[in-house]
Amino acid sequence: MLLSCRNFAPSIPINISNLDSESVKTKKLKQLKQKNMENRKNHVQLVGRLGANPEVKNFENGKKLARFAVAVTQTYTTKKGEKVTDVQWHSIIAWDTLAGVAEQTLQKGMQVTVDGKLINRSYTNKVGEKRNSTEIVANELFIIQKKAA
Repeated sequence: MLLSCRNFAPSIPINISNLDSESVKTKKLKQLKQKNMENRKNHVQLVGRLGANPEVKNFENGKKLARFAVAVTQTYTTKKGEKVTDVQWHSIIAWDTLAGVAEQTLQKGMQVTVDGKLINRSYTNKVGEKRNSTEIVANELFIIQKKAA
């Protein structure tokens, strides 16, 4: 792992060894597990390669947005014994600090892991047609391999 960057504060571990009774410990563990699961309801993790260098936009209010696409390749064998390679492209957006990191370090062909959440948005294109888009808002990026092997 060459680079790791988070766009959010990590959770703080809680020491339950000094709690009084087993029932209190059990209750606290259940609460922690439930909270962890609630935080993971909209969670995406992808490993793939960048199709192009990130496109970066700077806004007047100081915010920064980076957009890039990641190709996730899956290879499998059919029942007939044929090897099939399936490539899925995913649109990724990163904001502020993470956008700056993407701008400075990410390049076409790099293998990355992206952690984030799915968002759906609607917009009207230049010819007046309504379009829908699903994107991944990155919370964390890891560079796995600098260039394609």
